[in-house]
Amino acid sequence: MIRSALIAAAFVMTGASAFAAQTVTANLAQARPAAERVVANGSVWSCSGSTCQAATTGAINVRACKALVSKVGPVTSFGSESRALDADELARCNAAA
Repeated sequence: MIRSALIAAAFVMTGASAFAAQTVTANLAQARPAAERVVANGSVWSCSGSTCQAATTGAINVRACKALVSKVGPVTSFGSESRALDADELARCNAAA
């Protein structure tokens, strides 16, 4: 019984780290006139000047980028320390602007 509990606890702790929030940054092609919060793809983005940031557990992909771009306009970059969209992905993302 104790062994099962330990295995379950280890599994939960490992799974929790897989869903840890990461900071995603989007650099905007055009600065916003005022600081604002934007909800896109289930994340709350804090936008100020030409940068928007969100702490999210979601994937960094074209879909997430398009959701933000549809609210704030084109971006020049979109990603985190571990993954950023490439030029082709950015072009597809910005088509939603």
